[in-house]
Amino acid sequence: MTRGYGSDTGDAGAVTIVSQHIMEVAVGYIDSGAIKVIEIIGVSEKSFKDAVDNAVSKASENLSGITGVEVIAQTARVEDGKVVRYSATCKLAFAVK
Repeated sequence: MTRGYGSDTGDAGAVTIVSQHIMEVAVGYIDSGAIKVIEIIGVSEKSFKDAVDNAVSKASENLSGITGVEVIAQTARVEDGKVVRYSATCKLAFAVK
């Protein structure tokens, strides 16, 4: 199954996430050791793509070596008929040191 994110019109962007291979992709970045996967929710007032970018950049402040992301859910808050906040639930993979 392939998931991606891009513009809010549904057009798949530059980042494509192959959800069933997140671990295989992450493992490709290390020779030995272990991979940890965490779940994080990114939020944005602009777009789903921005919410995913926020999740990765915020996590990168505390984690090093993030090698993959899987978008597992996208939700939005609606007020007065307009989307006011986008949320993206993501799994991030990184090597354990």
